[in-house]
Amino acid sequence: MKVRVLNFVTRKISKEMNICLSKPSILDELHSNVKSMASGKFLVPNGVLIECYIWFWDLGNEDCCRMVQTTIKEEHLPMGMNKGIIALLHIGGEKKNLRNWWSISLLNVFNRILAKTL
Repeated sequence: MKVRVLNFVTRKISKEMNICLSKPSILDELHSNVKSMASGKFLVPNGVLIECYIWFWDLGNEDCCRMVQTTIKEEHLPMGMNKGIIALLHIGGEKKNLRNWWSISLLNVFNRILAKTL
């Protein structure tokens, strides 16, 4: 009969401590994801562009990390981040013809960062 030694070891790290211990890797991953996103490309409903996240990363990285951890823990997006705006882009031709328009969904930049991280 095999005896697993780990069954006799009491847990020393709480969930809160585990979150704190894993935080730097999340910050590093978030930072690399933010830097890899194309600048000036996203139209967003709340007006916060990816450039703001890049420019103010040193000031807001803890908040961004906390938002990601809270979203994962609570398994839902924070209020206001689960909505999008559907916009129509004219792709050429006669503007009265609906086939000459392309619909896109404008999402919050944080949603894009979260999707890239997950």
